[in-house]
Amino acid sequence: LLTRNSSAYSNVVSKEDEVDRLYFLVSRQVFLALSNSSLLSELGLTPSDCLYYFKVVSCLEKMGDDLVKASAYLNSTTGVDERFLKKVKEFNDLCCSMHSRAFNSFFDRDVKTALSVLNDARSLVQKHVLLEKKLSNEAFQIGVALDSLHRIGLLAIEVAEVVVDRG
Repeated sequence: LLTRNSSAYSNVVSKEDEVDRLYFLVSRQVFLALSNSSLLSELGLTPSDCLYYFKVVSCLEKMGDDLVKASAYLNSTTGVDERFLKKVKEFNDLCCSMHSRAFNSFFDRDVKTALSVLNDARSLVQKHVLLEKKLSNEAFQIGVALDSLHRIGLLAIEVAEVVVDRG
């Protein structure tokens, strides 16, 4: 973000292609498992497990799309106040932290960590609103990127909710 590293942007785009392939793979596997009860029991899954996995991989795929969008706009910004960009980076760091903790809580079945992600929801919204208010003097690209980062945080909240729901 702050260094305008175009190779990092290219890396984000290539990783997003891998996330898309993962989404399609998991989607096919979930469909197969749900339509074949012997496969479902062989895998040691329940139908609700399949739905949880599908929900989480759907969130991951949407996050990838938003990350590419945010990266593209942030990579193309020029002439934006460095102090403002640092605040955008702090917002990005919050979204990344929420994302990491949400997915770790899913894989570890850690409800406590999932609840910490849910507790960050208020901070996510407040920081987004504050940045949007300061945006009037900044580039349009930053606004689109902020919205994409905000959606990543909201999707992390959805993953955390899955963890809490499955207990």
